Amino acid sequence: MENKRQRFVTFLSLLAILLVGCGESAEEKATGENKEAYETTVQKGVDELQLDHFEKAIAYFERALEEEEESEEAATLLEQTEAYMEARELFEEEQYEAALEKAEAVQGVADGSTYLSQQANQLHTEIGTILAEEKEAEQQAKTEEERLEEFQGVFALFSGTPYESAIEFTFMLNGETTMEGFRQSDYVMSEVTAQSFEGDTLIMDIHTPAQPGYGESTHQLAMNLGYDEKGDQYIVFGTEEKLYPITVDDLLESGFNVPSVYEPFFDELRAYDQKVPRTISWSNTEALEDYSAKEIEYARVWLNTIGHVEVDELNVQYEREGTPINTYDDESAVYPEDVTIITGRYTADGMIVYSGNGDGTINIYDVPSHWHAPPEDWPAIYEDILDTSTLYLEPMNDSEVVQLIEKMTIHE
Repeated sequence: MENKRQRFVTFLSLLAILLVGCGESAEEKATGENKEAYETTVQKGVDELQLDHFEKAIAYFERALEEEEESEEAATLLEQTEAYMEARELFEEEQYEAALEKAEAVQGVADGSTYLSQQANQLHTEIGTILAEEKEAEQQAKTEEERLEEFQGVFALFSGTPYESAIEFTFMLNGETTMEGFRQSDYVMSEVTAQSFEGDTLIMDIHTPAQPGYGESTHQLAMNLGYDEKGDQYIVFGTEEKLYPITVDDLLESGFNVPSVYEPFFDELRAYDQKVPRTISWSNTEALEDYSAKEIEYARVWLNTIGHVEVDELNVQYEREGTPINTYDDESAVYPEDVTIITGRYTADGMIVYSGNGDGTINIYDVPSHWHAPPEDWPAIYEDILDTSTLYLEPMNDSEVVQLIEKMTIHE
């Protein structure tokens, strides 16, 4: 009797274990089914995007969020799709500037739909073309006096994105007087002796009197107006760099030195400040507050020298004073000071070797990435490398600085 009771108890125990095990498997199975249903729903939404069925795609993304409320993927795709539809609607209503802003928002979505980004880019280009054509049509309807007014004022060559990066060069025109100069250099003032239009091109005869550091000269200057994809107007000399209108205060705040003798000329130029489309965003300290001074410096050095953010990664390493410049040469010249070396993932990305001076400038060592020259030429190359050049570091665009820092690895 006792054995039967023990066998019965054992049977009940095994049954309980089996029942518990079956319950866990069912829960896991349900979780897996939910996950599979969510992924299927998202994929259907993505498939509808490829067919330009945006409303259907939105419905799928909303359903996916019902299945997984915390899904960042579905929320991002939903937000991006809705923004693109708004951009298209604004475009159809010919509200081009608002449509342009929405298209840029679609392009700026991280981890979203590549297809939508491509479509937004096409829309962005199409809007830019329309705005440029509208501006050009307006320009054609103006009188010659009104056309001359467009070239009056202060114009700046930006180092990067217009109105969001440092100024490299400035050109000023006021009636029959021009002035131009680079940062931390003297201004050159000239006289306009004649001006006329040849089609859309303003032709000016320029006479530059002898002045400190410059001899007398006479030349002709041809300028055109243009409009970028945002509809902002610029002037361009021939086919060279684009110069955008800025205010006199913008110029002064940028660090350009203005001798007191030129103040009356600058006061006259203030009459053209009202035509400047937007203010310059000199620095967004909040964008950089989470990064160290060194990280910011390395990114700015790269932007000031290489000039772009199109790298997969950025590597920073250090070499001590006395380190050989050429590790392949036992008799190599050495660095006379501690240096910093910045490289991309690939040799083609570029390489910068420099030292800081603590005053906003750096010394650049022009070290080759490969030593292809024959060994007998190396001593001469060392001399050139040690004859460093000095570069003033512009602040550059904060968003581009952040982009590079996010790709940066510092090797201590």
